[in-house]
Formats: sequence, C-alpha cells, structure tokens
Amino acid sequence: MTRAPDDLFITHEDQITADWVNAVLQHHQPDPQRRVQSVRAERIGNGMIGKNLRIDVTYAAGATGAHRPASLVVKLPSDGLVSRETGLRGRLYEREVKFYQQVAPQIPQVVPRALYAQLTDDNRDFCLLMEDVAPCTYGDQLQGCSVEEAEWAMDAAAQLHAPFWGSEDILRHEWLDRSLMMTNLPILLKEKLPIFLDIYRHKLSEADLALIARFVGLAESYYALHQAPLTITHGDFRLDNMMFRIQGGAGDICVVDWQTVLIRPGMTDVSFFLGCGLKPEARQLHERALVQRYHAQLCQRGVQHYSAEDCWRDYRLFAPQGLVQAILAIVTTSRTERGDVLFQVLTERHCDQMRALQTLELIEALSAATA
Repeated sequence: MTRAPDDLFITHEDQITADWVNAVLQHHQPDPQRRVQSVRAERIGNGMIGKNLRIDVTYAAGATGAHRPASLVVKLPSDGLVSRETGLRGRLYEREVKFYQQVAPQIPQVVPRALYAQLTDDNRDFCLLMEDVAPCTYGDQLQGCSVEEAEWAMDAAAQLHAPFWGSEDILRHEWLDRSLMMTNLPILLKEKLPIFLDIYRHKLSEADLALIARFVGLAESYYALHQAPLTITHGDFRLDNMMFRIQGGAGDICVVDWQTVLIRPGMTDVSFFLGCGLKPEARQLHERALVQRYHAQLCQRGVQHYSAEDCWRDYRLFAPQGLVQAILAIVTTSRTERGDVLFQVLTERHCDQMRALQTLELIEALSAATA
C-alpha cells in the first residue's frame, strides 16, 4: 500500500465528507469519471478501543467507473480517554494500521481490503478506510454461535495462520514483537487481578474465583510455554470481531479489529474462539472435531511437523487466552454495561473450558518437564 497524502488524514467523524471520500477513492484508484456527491455515516459494531462507522456513498448523476462502492467502513480512535490511552500504551493503533499496510494484502480472503490506512508519528491517532463486506451478519459474543459458524471460524483461523507458520520473515516486523508480552503480562495480570475481583467477586462462583487465582499464580509458567511453532495471530479472535457471509449456500468469515495482532502460537486464537464462542455444552460436544478441522486445514495449506496430538495439546494449553483478555480488558478500557456483562460471560465460559480440559494441570506438567 502506497502512502497517501497527509492532507487525507482525519481524526474525527465530523470530517467524513463527500470530498474526503472522493479524494481517498481517487488516491486508491484514480477515475476522473467518478465523483462522490454525498455520504451518510452511522456507528456500527461494539468496538471498545476504536469506533467504526459505515459510510453510505451516493455518486453524482452520470458518474461512471468500475470502482464505485455503495458503502465503506471507517475506523477511528475511541472517544473514551481510558480506551484511547490503552490503545496508545499497548501500541494497538500502530499494530492495526501496520497490519493493514504490511500483512493484510497476503490474506485477502479473511480481511477486509483497506483503501486508506495511516497513523500519526506519535501513534496517538489513526484512520482506516476499508471496504464494506455487507451484506453480512455480525457475530454476537453474548449469544454465541452455531457449530456450523464455528466451523467457518476454524477455516478462517487456518487461512490466517498457515501462510506465516514457523516463518522467520515475520520476526522482522518490530511492531509484532512479543518479548514485552512474555515479560509484562504475568506482572500485569497480578497487578490488575484485585481490580477485576472488586468488580466480579460477587458475580462469579467460588470455583471460578479459585481457578482464576490459581491461574494467575501460574502466569509466568504459562507464558514461558508460548513456544514455536509461532505465527501471526489475531489475538482477540471472537464473534464480536467477525462478520459472517453466505454466498451460494456456503459461508465464510471476514475478521476485523486487528489491534491485538501479535506473533504467538496459532492455537491461542483457536482456544479463545471455541472457549467463548460456543456455550459450554456445545463446546464439550464438538470441540475435538472442530480442532481436528482446523488441523486438517493447516495441513492442506502446507503446514508440516505439527501433529494432531500436538494440536489438541496446544488447544488445552492455551484455553486461558480468553480469561486473560477479560481480566485485562475490564480494567484497561472504558467500562460499558454490555462490556461488564461480556467480560463476565467470557470469564465463566473460559473457566469452564479450563476446568474441563484440565489446563492448569497441563501447565504444571509441561513446566515441570521443561525445568
């Protein structure tokens, strides 16, 4: 993606005008016969770190040209000060923009195409203008998904992970560096856990509270086990960040909100999705078949030396991924009513997943074996 002129950069939704959309489209694909006459923007989605708006575009009468999208999606930083500072400190805005600039073109089947992706030198403000994949159905984390939709998610995860599996080239992306995560997350979890418990202590079961405390005590061991094979992962691979498309009776998924993209084991995404996307009863019935589907898709896409047994072990091992997200997100983003309910649901579902899979026992056993 070539760098766009600085005068196209906007920081607020009030700056979304017909002239601005026209200028971005002309930069992306010049066409003197195409002219935007008017736009209408409305908020969509449930983003906490950023805000998304759909832009309905009307073209001037008589305008011609092949590339005339009827709608687009723009993403800007959150209005909430807490969420905005989290985006800055965590390099979340930087990661998302650089992902669209440098990585997304390699996996177009699971990512919306970006027409414009820029951020300021201090990483405090960013602007993304993307294609709108409508018609589609947005995932809803609270409602959960069907087994068929979970199958599509496994396919999307394999499409994302396989091209970068075990690649040394991805290590050259400094903005994907995982070293700070390995060092800082165990410390951050212990620091933020009391705040999390102040919010949820009287809403969670004693069994879940004990499991959470035990996991945080094992956090250093857990992150020490984030070893090869590594790939590029989404990091927040759940329903709220997915759009489902049905075409000709077949379904697929477009994944959005790439602020948490990082180099990690691919199964962190899979464990996260299955732990919170399916309700516990459905997960226990179908998780093994879904993990097998993901593994088969990896193999079809050229991944080698990663057995089905390794895949299932890693699924069990990385079940805490969603719990980590819940603990940290509730104390680092601006709180909302839906967010409070969401993070409680995530916590309860992932605790059930970890308990059923005996994840903490696995962490202890693997840590002892590598000591």
